[in-house]
Amino acid sequence: MSYRAAMHAWIWFVGWACCACTVMSGADAAASDWVVVRRDVAGDTLEWRTWSGAIRAVAMPPQHGRIGTIQVIPDGSGVLVPEVDPHGRRRLWRWVMETKRWDVVTVDDSLGLQTALLTPDQRLVGIAALGSGSGAEQTTLFTAEPDGSGLRRLSIDPGGASDPIVWPDGRVIYTRYSQAGSGSLISLFPDGTNAYLVAQAPGTGAWRYARNVPGVDRICAIRTANPTATAGTVMLLDPREGWDPASPRHATVSPDGLFAYPWPIDRDRIVATQVLNGRQRIVILEWSAIRPLWSSADADLIQAVPCRAQPALQRPDLVDWRLTHGWIYVQDLYASGHLGRPTAGSLASVRVHAQRIDPGTGRWGRVAIGETPVEADGSVFVQVPAREALSLEVIDTAGRSVGSMRGTFTVQRGERVSCLGCHTPPHQVPMRGGAAAFRRDPTELRLPAGLPGDPMADLPWARGEQDRLLDLIISRYGNP
Repeated sequence: MSYRAAMHAWIWFVGWACCACTVMSGADAAASDWVVVRRDVAGDTLEWRTWSGAIRAVAMPPQHGRIGTIQVIPDGSGVLVPEVDPHGRRRLWRWVMETKRWDVVTVDDSLGLQTALLTPDQRLVGIAALGSGSGAEQTTLFTAEPDGSGLRRLSIDPGGASDPIVWPDGRVIYTRYSQAGSGSLISLFPDGTNAYLVAQAPGTGAWRYARNVPGVDRICAIRTANPTATAGTVMLLDPREGWDPASPRHATVSPDGLFAYPWPIDRDRIVATQVLNGRQRIVILEWSAIRPLWSSADADLIQAVPCRAQPALQRPDLVDWRLTHGWIYVQDLYASGHLGRPTAGSLASVRVHAQRIDPGTGRWGRVAIGETPVEADGSVFVQVPAREALSLEVIDTAGRSVGSMRGTFTVQRGERVSCLGCHTPPHQVPMRGGAAAFRRDPTELRLPAGLPGDPMADLPWARGEQDRLLDLIISRYGNP
């Protein structure tokens, strides 16, 4: 695999191709049972429907209340149902289709739970309202064990979070709101790692209910006109480009009107909730054509989800122990507040340092092992040695140092490490593609004239016993 191919496999995330095959086909949709949320004057209830139109009411638990966004259990046996009971308490229920049984999922009582789902490896991921220092509630992404124990906050969301979806490779895609209220799509793993920006907020609106479309490298999402709206226009986005209204790879699927809770069943059809004349019904969108699927004369049909088994976890490896190097990607050094926001064109290179021992004195110190150029847009993409204590230094066009790391970091073999710049806010994440450095192969480090060489470059034993033992294991047993 070329370096460019390896880079593309990362930034477009390796599991995307397999995602295209994991959402149901038209035949699967016809064979699947669907759970529909029904809302009338008496409250919210669930219905069990088939594609052909057969309806069975679901017996609800006692003292149930308003139902939130329901999610499918990964094995397809039922759904997770968040609700607010008549006393204002938030609960998360598990309803199993075969046994018709309702079980309460134990979640910390201090959480204002809004929605939750199970990942393919049986972790609970959801959105909850946590109290802030000012006493106001702020929604955020959390993870926990299936019974609600081991609660951990996953994200830093200045304006809140909503609508998490789990993809087959284990990534969670959700909507992150800025302090101004606009909502972008963010992807990360359930352990909080490898966060990046999937689609920038569409102006002052938000992206909601993102799902992958089978058979094509697109995602389907609702584009709302303002951050408080729960319905909007159904759009298809190319995840490799983010949101670009001028791109021919983005398309509007829905005609005029408001829609919510889209669920693609194949590359040409999307099941969604339509808001029409103050009422809600379930429809099929077929490239700007609407075909009614289910409706009720005396109630609103709020959302519909198919009960079918989800694919097994397909999380790709993030390292490759067969390699001796990794890669570093910096998105925009000119946006770095730590560097005083330098003017465009003023930065020349990034110098990479490693901790080295002087064979003559036996003392450790920081030694420059090479430099890589900074692109015009401030991006950097460079290959570096793995399993080394590294640090970065930014050099301007006059050869002066304008910023240097005081600590060190390590890149594992085959690992790709990324950041936005120097000391950027923790809620900001890298974008997918677009930067000039990602439109070429990664550079290799070059040592400029005048800098001392690596004192350990010609000492093969200096790699250490641990690395040599790892090489021996790989040669005998393959990649761990």
